[in-house]
Parts: sequence; structure tokens; C-alpha cells
Amino acid sequence: MPPELHQKLTQWRRHLHAHPELGLHEKATSAFVQEKLTELGIPFEAGIGGHGVVATLTRGAAQGRVGLRADMDALPITEDTGLPYASTTSGVMHACGHDGHTASLLGAAALLVADTSWSGTVDFIFQPAEEGLGGARAMVGAGLFDRFPMTRVFGFHNWPGLAAGTSWVFRDESAHMAFAFEVIATVRREEPHLFDDQWAGQVRSMIEEAVECEAQFADDVLSGGVVGLTRREMRQYLEYVADQRLTTLGLGRIYESRNPFAFLELQDVQELTNFFERRVSAYQTAVQGEISFDAAF
Repeated sequence: MPPELHQKLTQWRRHLHAHPELGLHEKATSAFVQEKLTELGIPFEAGIGGHGVVATLTRGAAQGRVGLRADMDALPITEDTGLPYASTTSGVMHACGHDGHTASLLGAAALLVADTSWSGTVDFIFQPAEEGLGGARAMVGAGLFDRFPMTRVFGFHNWPGLAAGTSWVFRDESAHMAFAFEVIATVRREEPHLFDDQWAGQVRSMIEEAVECEAQFADDVLSGGVVGLTRREMRQYLEYVADQRLTTLGLGRIYESRNPFAFLELQDVQELTNFFERRVSAYQTAVQGEISFDAAF
């Protein structure tokens, strides 16, 4: 990445961080995105599903079309970091990193504008209202995929704890993992002849891999200290959820762990269960690329 672009993206990210807006209220953020897209010379459409923006860049004769997506909204959290670019909006903060997501997508657009080696169409999707407010649904309802017929969409979520140049890669379509469990359960129930020992072994291996992956993730998170939650309890809970999933699929338990949170039952922690399922096929891999942001970003 050219140093001047890195400097520019840092400035943009810090501007966005200092001026966060809650979901459904991203008017200034959307205007900022539109301003930068105009500077880059990339045509766009605004007001899609609220304050959503989609920019389109086409090069060459190739017919392939993909989308790159970032979210723009902040959270109702008071920032107390003391940073020179801390939030100037009382009670609102980019605590989930959507300022970095937005700046990164603008950076990707800038790099692709300057790169003449590719051919096809890329749509840059700047989504509002991601934090539980249905921004994606609103954009789809506004005809996102009819107006911009992408065959695939790619996105990422920042994780400041990872070293620069290191990425978490999802081997499967993680957003559909809960549905995948239902498919496996249906096959197990209605087409048992298809569910042979090899398939069952693969499912169990996937579950075991997921537990190790999530346990490592929990270790990283809990290393800073979280009141009322230990690493051992988190691993036990992951094992407990894994056994519940295996039981649902008609497979035997692996861990026989009890729920360490005696005051909770599985149905009361569905959100944590969903989180586990969304990440069940994740694994950590180091990807060394040409683009990385240092801590100063």
C-alpha cells in the first residue's frame, strides 16, 4: 500500500471514529462516504435501505461481479479513552470498529481504482444499521441484488488483538451454519443411509475443531480479566454446547461436560449458542499479504 494512501485512510478512520452515529442515523457518515467516493471518481447510488450506499467499479470485459461490504453504524457507548480522535458525540462510540470497516472499504476502492490488472465489476456496499437494526434486510428489500446482481459478497470484521497481517478465515459459509445443522439433522432423520460413519466422523471432527478454536478465542478475550467468568468455565460451556449440538444431530456426546453456569439453561443462552454455531467451522491461519494496518491506524 502506498504510504500516502495509508496516511489518508488513517485520517479518514479517525474522522469517522470522532464522529460516530447510531444505526438508522448515519446521515453524516453516509455523506462522508459519498464525498470520498466522488474524490476517487467511483459512481455510486445512495439512500439504499436508509443511509446505505453502493458504489460500482467496472473494468475490462469480464462478466464476473462481486460485492465488498462494510458496516457504518456505531454503538450507544460512552468513550473514555482520552485519544485525540475520541468520540465527540456524547454516549455514542465506534466500539465495534465499523469506522475501520468503512475506511478499509474505501481503501479497497482506492486500490482497485489504481490497479489496472483486473477485469470485471466490483460493488462496494456501505451498510447502515448493522447493530441489530435490520440494515442488511432493508438494503435487500430496496432491491440490492436486483440493482447490483452480484454473484458473491465478501466482508470481514476487525479484531485488534490479532497481529498485523494475520486473519481469521472461515472455511465454510459461517452465516449459514445454523441452517447447516438443520440440514444434517434432516438427513440423519430422513435419509439415514446417506449418513455413514465417515460423514459422522467428519461432523464430530468439525465440532472438536470448533471447540478448540473457540477455546483459544476465549483465552485471548479473558486474558484481560472478565469478572465472573474464567477460562475453564468458558471451555466447559463450549463443550456443553458442542454436546448439545451432537445430541441434536443424533450423534454421541464427546465431552460429557456440564453447563458451568448453573443458573442458565441452553434455551436461555441462545445468543451464545448462535455465536458458537456461526463460528463452528472457523480456523486461524496467518495470511501474509501486501495490505496491513499497523497499530497507529
